[in-house]
Amino acid sequence: MTNKTQSLISKSLFAVSLFLGAASSFASEDPKPANDTRYSNWEFIADADGVKTFRRDAEDGAVGFRGEALMNLPMEKIATLLADMESRKKWMDEVVEARRIRLTSLFDRVEYNHTAVPWPFQNRDFVYFAKVELDKKDRTMIITMKSVEDPENPPRSGIVRGKMLESRYYLHETEKGKTTFITVEIMVDPMGAIPKWLARLKQKKWPRNTLTGLRNYLEKNDVVVPAEFKLLDK
Repeated sequence: MTNKTQSLISKSLFAVSLFLGAASSFASEDPKPANDTRYSNWEFIADADGVKTFRRDAEDGAVGFRGEALMNLPMEKIATLLADMESRKKWMDEVVEARRIRLTSLFDRVEYNHTAVPWPFQNRDFVYFAKVELDKKDRTMIITMKSVEDPENPPRSGIVRGKMLESRYYLHETEKGKTTFITVEIMVDPMGAIPKWLARLKQKKWPRNTLTGLRNYLEKNDVVVPAEFKLLDK
């Protein structure tokens, strides 16, 4: 990780240091927040490799996929990795290219993601705004993502520009400095012909591959946590 990247991570996630604590692999409980509407209207697919996967379809052609797991990892490590665009290809499923376009505040940013799609279909890419919401009392972080138009990043030849809808990461540190419940929910309009079998395959494997990839990466790599996190009261 370069000094420039570490500096950007430190700035964009500075507020997390106000409440996060500082261990690996999946744990065994499922502490969903009560009365959370994000857990409705999802169809359960499978429970494998410590990850529960779900899918959701919309009449307008949008498709959704969700994964959830309780990890024996501190939130500070997960948050740091989520902010590091340089490493994303190494743990997130089907990523061809991922980069930060710009920071818009200490917390929020515009990002670009190019996703592989099996031949003969065209790859998809997304330009989206990521917003970070923190709750110090409940020790949670929500990163919401939604497509935006960016004049400096117009659609590219040979790649279909998709739309990201109602997407988010939800992190809840359930045991200070030790365990974190993570949910990733992606709802997208692929903006073009994608057969149902391919959408079903994506819904089944992307959440599992991505969350296990995140876990394995943090187990095998010494992720540099910004200096502010190291000053926390454990």
